[in-house]
Amino acid sequence: MLRAVHAAGVPVPEVFGEVTLDGRLGIVLQHLDGPTLLQLTRTGAVTFEQAGAIIAAIAMSIHQSPLPPEVLSMRKYMEAELEHDDGKLPKHIAIEFFALIDRLPPGDGLRHTDLKPR
Repeated sequence: MLRAVHAAGVPVPEVFGEVTLDGRLGIVLQHLDGPTLLQLTRTGAVTFEQAGAIIAAIAMSIHQSPLPPEVLSMRKYMEAELEHDDGKLPKHIAIEFFALIDRLPPGDGLRHTDLKPR
């Protein structure tokens, strides 16, 4: 998914490859120099309000990027993930979760569901 998103021009690190270490799959990503947003908030260089605005702007730019054809919609991705959860997520929560996804603004833009300041 990251490769497709990068190819679509979204500002994400480039994927250089995949590795397996101690039986765990890893992704080799482009290294970005500089402090993280979290580090900048801890030093006071950026306020929490500024950090929130930066994260919101990134989320909006991602959402405005068209969904590459090889990337599943959020609903289809979550349906596929939940097929393999072995019943860990109770059915009533899954129903509510999909109801929330269905209430998202229309469009096939990308959605980042895990933005954080680090």
